[in-house]
Amino acid sequence: MKLVLTLLFLEAVGLRRTWDLRGYTGDALAFLTGRRHAYSYCHIERLLAELVTLGADALLTEALARWTASPWEPGVQGREKPGPVFYIDGHRKPVYADSLIPRGLIGRTGKILGCRALVVLHDQEGHLLLATTHRGISI
Repeated sequence: MKLVLTLLFLEAVGLRRTWDLRGYTGDALAFLTGRRHAYSYCHIERLLAELVTLGADALLTEALARWTASPWEPGVQGREKPGPVFYIDGHRKPVYADSLIPRGLIGRTGKILGCRALVVLHDQEGHLLLATTHRGISI
């Protein structure tokens, strides 16, 4: 259970994915999960691999999809009606500014530095439901 809590609270402590646990040294994640120290990246990856082996990944994906869709379609309950359909578009856009910032392709890595991430949620007819921007990561 504490391993699952670690997954749930990653975002609360500023981590975006399990890979970020490799450099995490804070105490907040341990406190939130009721441990003295936070679980490491290896522990979480082992849990995820076991879940996939047991076939629980499909169940968790379905539960997450239902929970994520619930604010947009609160009236849809059970299996009597087909669930709502949503489309998520994700884009990373380079940042252009008057001040000098690193940008453009960087050597052999093909990365773009200084970008913003745009996430757009549409319903099945293509109507915009939500648009958010985030500090982009190097791509």
